[in-house]
Amino acid sequence: GSVSGVDYHFQVNYLGHFLLTSLLMPCLLRARSARVVNVSSVAYLLGYPLFDETASKNGSEKLSSLKLNQFYVPPDKPLKQLKAYGRSKLAILLSTRLMAEKMTRLGNTDKEGPKVQFYAVHPGGTRTAMILSSPLSRVLVRLLGRPTMLSPMMGAQTTLHCAFSEEVATQSGFYYE
Repeated sequence: GSVSGVDYHFQVNYLGHFLLTSLLMPCLLRARSARVVNVSSVAYLLGYPLFDETASKNGSEKLSSLKLNQFYVPPDKPLKQLKAYGRSKLAILLSTRLMAEKMTRLGNTDKEGPKVQFYAVHPGGTRTAMILSSPLSRVLVRLLGRPTMLSPMMGAQTTLHCAFSEEVATQSGFYYE
């Protein structure tokens, strides 16, 4: 964990991107059209539950009042690190969907749909310097095998598709693999 008590995975993979998108939103809204492509991961499946279940046992709690599950992730606990990573990627999926819905509710649309489109993508297991330098990732690469990983060029294809393809131009809020 960090000095703030928020897990590093959550800070790096979610909070920083959310802050950047929030700061850019005035410019995005002024554009004729804009797309925000968030990089998530199929590891989001490991991130459940994202919120503290005890906060909403009676079901009457609003999403905004739920307590986010946060915990310190010791470097020698790879399974807890993987869960924290999954939570950060699940948060990306949820915020992508919520922002897309918010754009529609606010009526920020033209004849093709919301002016700002949101997408979440899983690029696949990609051989990057970052993934090969992480102790946890090195273990996964050994288990899954380096040949099964995508080149950086191939790993970027889903992101590029969501950023530029007319095929997904009106499909805001979805997750792509």
